[in-house]
Amino acid sequence: MNARMLTLAPEQREAALREWLVHRLARYLGRLDIDPLVPLAEYGIDSLVALNLYGDVEEELGLPVDVTVVLDYPTVAALAEHLSQQADDSRAQSGTIAPGGTPPRDGRTSERSRP
Repeated sequence: MNARMLTLAPEQREAALREWLVHRLARYLGRLDIDPLVPLAEYGIDSLVALNLYGDVEEELGLPVDVTVVLDYPTVAALAEHLSQQADDSRAQSGTIAPGGTPPRDGRTSERSRP
């Protein structure tokens, strides 16, 4: 599913991102008890796990993330909400949706120019 989850309705997208993040962190940390509301620092996330997670978000979801995002959004739930909003913002900037998360009225999408 990965990048396709970003095209879901906002509520569904945020839930899908939470689940995706929980599974990623469970794999990296070797635990099955990742709670979306528990601060990530309590799981002992180190810089290697954070960098791997950032890389996955960028590579698999196509969303650029700043390395300080774990500090700014310290739980899976907060991070999923942020990424969901970032997906809306990114799609609005590219013209695939209008600001506010709605598709353009004429049904057209613009394509990004490629270098």
